[in-house]
Amino acid sequence: MTPVTKVDFTVDCDHGIVLVEPLGSQADHFDWDVATSSTHLEGDSLYVAMRPSMEGEVTVSVRCADLAGEPPDDLTPVFNGRLSVPTRTLLIGDSDMNVEIRLPIWSETCTAAVLVDEPGFASRVFIALNG
Repeated sequence: MTPVTKVDFTVDCDHGIVLVEPLGSQADHFDWDVATSSTHLEGDSLYVAMRPSMEGEVTVSVRCADLAGEPPDDLTPVFNGRLSVPTRTLLIGDSDMNVEIRLPIWSETCTAAVLVDEPGFASRVFIALNG
């Protein structure tokens, strides 16, 4: 089986959140204030703010590789850190569950970098995973 190294999707999401978390995560992010932070890490779960569907579609690009030379120059880094993935399956999608991508991760942790075009109101989200 060839590992997935590139996924792109476009989504309308009423709640305006991209999820990056292990399959089965129990994080609830109740203490996240999206007005003050465009991302929120709770335990093993990362939420990224994007614009709601009434403002238009959001394009999400996921790359399983180092960032070197890959992300577009016009995006702003909003997260760079390690994620715990005890299930070795990372779920990436929107909070309304319109899109759900499940990626196999080869270890129980991975490095994630997230870049967006407009922090807190993104119409483009770029996620780089390594690990």
